[in-house]
Amino acid sequence: ERPASRLALAERDARQIEREAMPWSDPFAQLIRASVAALRGDVPAAVDFLSYAESGFEATDQGLYAAVARFRRAQLVGGLEGEGLMAEAEAWMTKARVANPARLCMAFAPGRWDASAS
Repeated sequence: ERPASRLALAERDARQIEREAMPWSDPFAQLIRASVAALRGDVPAAVDFLSYAESGFEATDQGLYAAVARFRRAQLVGGLEGEGLMAEAEAWMTKARVANPARLCMAFAPGRWDASAS
């Protein structure tokens, strides 16, 4: 399967998740959309999707997923803001006893998360 078709499948999955119309569904859909945007090199869109996902996960008490979204956003934003976001994400994950935050984030939010790669 071509990568473009996999991204289209991911977008379809995001739409299906949104149709669940549950408090948790929108943040998960936005996390998927963030991964797609990052893979396409659309950093501004990925950052927006991650911000929305993070807020939604926090509102539904899904701290681990909020930390994943924050970790990914930190990678894209970079600079001092990114360092602060990364410190927050890693602190949450350390408290939750996540042994390898980067590996966990790759499982939950795969993609290309280096802002300079776009």
